[in-house]
Amino acid sequence: MKRLLITLTLLSQVFGWGDTGHRSVGFIAEQYLSPEAYKQVAYLLDGESLARVSTWPDEIKADPLYKIYGQWHYINLPLDKEYSDIERLDGGDIMMAIDKCIDVLKDNLSTKEVKAFHLKYLVHLIGDVHQPMHTGRYEDWGGNKIEAQWYGQPQTNLHLIWDFNMIEHYNLSYTELTDFIIKEHTKTDVYQGNVEDWVMESHNYVRDIYKEFNDPFLNTYDKVELYMYENFPLVKKRLYQGGIRLAGVLNNIY
Repeated sequence: MKRLLITLTLLSQVFGWGDTGHRSVGFIAEQYLSPEAYKQVAYLLDGESLARVSTWPDEIKADPLYKIYGQWHYINLPLDKEYSDIERLDGGDIMMAIDKCIDVLKDNLSTKEVKAFHLKYLVHLIGDVHQPMHTGRYEDWGGNKIEAQWYGQPQTNLHLIWDFNMIEHYNLSYTELTDFIIKEHTKTDVYQGNVEDWVMESHNYVRDIYKEFNDPFLNTYDKVELYMYENFPLVKKRLYQGGIRLAGVLNNIY
């Protein structure tokens, strides 16, 4: 178990929501696709679901060929800055990457293979941008260097808690989690906005997340229980918003 937790901690430095979270975003989006969008998505993905391909950009990260896409998954923002205040990185960031994926899918000259690649990334990245810690500070790698315990288990961190620990605590499948989320939220409550809006939403949340941090962090059972109670509703809200907005983007494209 300790070796597993250490491995997950290292992986979380570049991964977004865990598999369950990403698949929930994809599955929610599937429920709100227009008939034409559903048809085009099925064609590009050869019948695979958005939920299934949502984790693919994480699964390929071990391949050196895809190293150039590492910066696509996040944007580091100082807590006192807006996105418009920072310099754009040469390797891109999550906002640039989402815009690029959308442009490729709209381009009639793009091949099916190229469109499928960018569709898989789009599903994943819209999930990532709704995980607040993906807009966290550079100096602690979006919370990865902020160590914490989780129900007495060491070797976790603030980023991993938001990616993985809170979601996996209930041991739900992504379809079970999605069922709970859809019953608790309403599509009309989700403002579609644009990618920069989504980035700044997450960044506003992450400012509060950092404020809640104190050392030692979550070092008792009671603190973990309280943290779950206060923050898991936001996790569910962000998964729902990600799914609805992903559907909105695809419906607009098609």
